[in-house]
Amino acid sequence: MSQIEVWDKKWSRVTKPLAQTPFAELVLKKTNGKNYKTLLDIGAGDGKDSIYFAKNGLKVTATDFSNIAIRRLNKQVKEEGLKIKSFVKDTKELYFEEKFDVIYSNLAMHYFTDKKTKEIIKNLNQMLNKGGLLCIKCKSIEDIHNRLKQKDFFLSLQVDFTATPKHNNGSIFVQTICDYPLVEAITQNVVK
Repeated sequence: MSQIEVWDKKWSRVTKPLAQTPFAELVLKKTNGKNYKTLLDIGAGDGKDSIYFAKNGLKVTATDFSNIAIRRLNKQVKEEGLKIKSFVKDTKELYFEEKFDVIYSNLAMHYFTDKKTKEIIKNLNQMLNKGGLLCIKCKSIEDIHNRLKQKDFFLSLQVDFTATPKHNNGSIFVQTICDYPLVEAITQNVVK
């Protein structure tokens, strides 16, 4: 099943419009007091954030590669009497001649290779007005944890340090945990 089919299937199962995301609320706060008028929403899905931005005065252009998601967005836009330009577009080939004050993407930019991501960011930079905002949220462990909390579950992480550094007297060093690939740590003799 292709990614488009996966997302079309997901959006065909959604029965009611979703509320805007906390990331959209944060981005809107960043635009307050600024002269930002236009926003491009990449990977907009059914447009929950696009609608939120439009209701708060921004001229919105929304894109998603799911036909079903864009149809859902257009239906809600019509029902609420909003003006949002929407397009079925794949982010990998996304380009507009128009420039935007804000380019926004909530959880739609982490599917690509590093090379493709650089190409996409270069294109986005060309579409961003000078002094504009580029706001991209990518998947993180926090997203998984928050989704589990909504279902009354919690994320726990158990870490086993088999090569724990110790002082000569046997006491353990204060640990700093960071995102460091294990294979790389082993090859660089950080751990054995």
